Amino acid sequence: MPYLPPTLAANNNEAIHTTAALASLSGTRHTSVISITVKNTMKPLHKANYILLSTKKRDGSFVATPVWCAGDEHAIYAFSAGDAGKVKRLRNFRECKIAACTVLGKRLGEDHSATAYLLNAEESVIAHRSLVKKYGLQMRLLDLGASLAGRKKSRAFIRIELA
Repeated sequence: MPYLPPTLAANNNEAIHTTAALASLSGTRHTSVISITVKNTMKPLHKANYILLSTKKRDGSFVATPVWCAGDEHAIYAFSAGDAGKVKRLRNFRECKIAACTVLGKRLGEDHSATAYLLNAEESVIAHRSLVKKYGLQMRLLDLGASLAGRKKSRAFIRIELA
């Protein structure tokens, strides 16, 4: 039976993995079994639980941080402490990169160039609603903790648009 190598789809959005196995049936007769798994590797970023937000430093390198995100195909919203390093870097450079990731920041997909904007108070309400809608009780509990610690008002909300 010929060797069947793993192949990638032309559009890079799905990977098709082929495997071959031989099953012996009554001595000299063989049956080829081929299983094909189609895996969509391009999950929309706004549906990911976490994105890896890589912000640009003054020396041109990028610092990656996993953040919660919500939004739609046009804009992704995230938030951070107002005095966090990523917020300071975004004040200097709007250019950033985003990718889907795990809670610990392990990249799950490829980087996408994006532009990030720090939001004013009115726009922050829209971003917060979007995050509450997606994360529900988790976001409400985080809000409660931030309120008790006196850090809720110092939050910075970020809108990210793919370039």
